[in-house]
Amino acid sequence: MSKNLGKEILHFTGSLLVFGLIILIMYYLTQYKIPEDNRDPILTLTGMIAASLSMIISSITGSKPNELNDAKKKNIIFRDEG
Repeated sequence: MSKNLGKEILHFTGSLLVFGLIILIMYYLTQYKIPEDNRDPILTLTGMIAASLSMIISSITGSKPNELNDAKKKNIIFRDEG
């Protein structure tokens, strides 16, 4: 097993864990009323966690940010050659 494969498995399981936590938080927020005193901090934390969903989904699906940039560079090179 290579070192990169171990990292990818770790990132995948971590992403699934965070995604599951987000689902649990959303379920909790739909089932129980939040007291007015705690409403703003809880909504802020939930928003920050939900904002990280794009990174989580890309990690779960296996796409890497550098792959897109590399593909764009190759596309530009092919256009310039043609």
